[in-house]
Amino acid sequence: MDKNTLIKQGDKLEVFVEDYGVNSEGIAKKDGFVIFIPFALKGERVLIRIDHVKKNFAYAALLSVLEASPFRVTPVCNRFTRCGGCDILNVAYEEQLRIKKSAVETTIARNYREGLLIDDVVPSKQFAYRNKMALPFGTVNGKTAVGFYQEKTHKIASITKCFLQGEWAEKLIDVVLSYANGEGIAAYDEKSAVKAFYATFTRA
Repeated sequence: MDKNTLIKQGDKLEVFVEDYGVNSEGIAKKDGFVIFIPFALKGERVLIRIDHVKKNFAYAALLSVLEASPFRVTPVCNRFTRCGGCDILNVAYEEQLRIKKSAVETTIARNYREGLLIDDVVPSKQFAYRNKMALPFGTVNGKTAVGFYQEKTHKIASITKCFLQGEWAEKLIDVVLSYANGEGIAAYDEKSAVKAFYATFTRA
């Protein structure tokens, strides 16, 4: 019997997080079958729900942390896990650097060769270190908003500031939103555009 037939969508499991994936998600195994768990930390015992099952691996949602990693911290941002802008804001900064180095090592080992020495990630400021951002527009509670797409969706998680950007970003967001909502400028609505396209297509 294939290992993945033992794991089904909707299953709730207790697992131990053994490592990190290249996208900073936790990796656990159930009877040798690999499970990727966003926001789970290495060394934790967690309760998960299987969301998608592939031939050789599965994706799961983190339901609760049963035994927490010493590197788990409370995120400073209340949009964390809803906003698709960050993945490891719940991890102590020194561990973040190790996770980033590990991701580089794994990528190079897969695509080039193992054993290539990678320098430690050079620390910078923990916050406000990014100098570029791309924010899509959307509509939230009837008003024009900006933010990041929620993971694997085109639904906006609205923000008024970003802790990884400088103060300039907060000021810019405020100016843009004040102007857009003050002038009644609506955001592009993907669903309405698709409906209009199909309505035009069916009339043609």
